[in-house]
Amino acid sequence: MRVRFEELQRAANELLTLLEALHGPEVEIPFEEYWDTHAPERYSPYAADQELGLGELGDDWERLRRILAADSDPIQWHLSCLSAVLRAMADSPLEFADR
Repeated sequence: MRVRFEELQRAANELLTLLEALHGPEVEIPFEEYWDTHAPERYSPYAADQELGLGELGDDWERLRRILAADSDPIQWHLSCLSAVLRAMADSPLEFADR
């Protein structure tokens, strides 16, 4: 699968802009910890034994905020932090208006 950054960015902006319009400038995520499977096992759905790790959304969010404050240089691993926060938002009871 190939992903164009420009399209990914536009799709993310559309979703986040809609959520902000519906819920205001911030949302409450009702989760703190989550189970995580580690790559490459995450992408091997037929692997019988997958080791689970425990992640913390507060830690992930703080790492992302450090990038915004220029206290940390962004690295590829920060995509995992971003994806954890976005996944928690997707799993939260946020309402989308019918368009």
